[in-house]
Amino acid sequence: MPKPSDEPFEILPEKIRQNFSYTLHFDWVLYPFDIQTRKAYTKMLKKVVMISDEESEIINNGLDKISEDIQNGDYQFKANQPDIHTAIEQALRDEIGDLASKINIGISKLDLISTDLRLWTKNEIDILQQLIKKFQKTILRHAKEHIKTYMPAYTDLQPTQTITVAHQLLAYMEMFQRDFDRLSALLNQLNVMPLGSSYGAGTTIPIDRIFLANSLGFSKISNNSIDAISDRDFLIEYLFCLSMIGQHMSRICADVILWTSEGFQFITLPEEFTEETLRTSKLRRSIVPELIRGKTSKLFSSLHTALVAVKGIPTHYTRDCQEDKEAAFEASDITQTSIEVLSRLFSTCTFNVEKINKAVHEHHWETLVLVEYLIKNDIPPDEAIKIIRTTLDYALDNNKKIEDLSLQEFQDIHKGFGQEVMLLLTPKGTIQSYACIGSSNPDRIQHEIEEWDSILG
Repeated sequence: MPKPSDEPFEILPEKIRQNFSYTLHFDWVLYPFDIQTRKAYTKMLKKVVMISDEESEIINNGLDKISEDIQNGDYQFKANQPDIHTAIEQALRDEIGDLASKINIGISKLDLISTDLRLWTKNEIDILQQLIKKFQKTILRHAKEHIKTYMPAYTDLQPTQTITVAHQLLAYMEMFQRDFDRLSALLNQLNVMPLGSSYGAGTTIPIDRIFLANSLGFSKISNNSIDAISDRDFLIEYLFCLSMIGQHMSRICADVILWTSEGFQFITLPEEFTEETLRTSKLRRSIVPELIRGKTSKLFSSLHTALVAVKGIPTHYTRDCQEDKEAAFEASDITQTSIEVLSRLFSTCTFNVEKINKAVHEHHWETLVLVEYLIKNDIPPDEAIKIIRTTLDYALDNNKKIEDLSLQEFQDIHKGFGQEVMLLLTPKGTIQSYACIGSSNPDRIQHEIEEWDSILG
């Protein structure tokens, strides 16, 4: 544990303040967007004749040099640069001299923070949506291969119905499509440019905000400068989107962990996703899905951090707002990495059809299908349930599975059973009996896959 400082009390608070407010160690990731914003603003200043063509060229060349140096690791950030916005401003001054001050005409650091953060979020959404599509394409490939591979569906981890592997996988497609659509809706909402709001009142400089918005790729400009510099709704909603993606990944990983366990063995993962257990070298634990499932908790805590950071601040900007960025950067990185890893996992895993088929035949208790069969034959629901319970009791008393009963035995229990009931006693017959849209019927699944092909392109 570090010892308390022996320095005089009067100089200690300043050192604490500098360290306490330092954000460059995480907000440096905004550097390409800060430079993008400054270059667009320089272009606009030239347009409204606040700087000359020559000055504009010098400033742009200086910004390009700084960007290249940071990207190549040639620029050394300094201890007196508390954040990326200050760092780039100082670097530009070092590069081109006092001319660098002209880029600050009419804007504030709050302008830069808000604009850069929106540009970063837009970029992150684009990356995430590409990763989601990549994952969906991987899942769809497996679904196409297993349209008629039957597996148990589970309620409370107990087998209840027969479905297909494709049907299970297409559930993941739906989850991630909702995530994709949420990100699209957020992209439309945050596509508002705050630049030009200054410290909350706007500026007396005749800047062209519409020109700036077009240059930076924003579809709208903010209508209220106070709200523009203090709004963090878009970042909180982005963190909510990440939390939902994390929740979906966590549930999928829970499936994978079960399917790779000794009791299931539905899929086999490459060794890079597993490790040997202490009990036997033949059984391997699925460590990567466990890690993804664990990391998603950070996404939820990041959302909570951002909400708490802004809950008590007034409508103007306060330094509380800087606390949401670190959480957002980490959460975005975790989400992107996790989706990439999950995509690779599914692209390299193998479905063990023999094991899956065995599980289906061991747990093929299609009581609900039989109840519905009787209902379709004009037997009241309550009576149909009683008949199937009687049938189950009869099978258990005679040490049989319900699918092993003969037609005569069914008809001895109730005359409502006809020849067609025998078709419902096999996984294939059960699956074929599903009729509604969204069911596991292979014809429905094939149609759904064709729709996904059209969506993903």
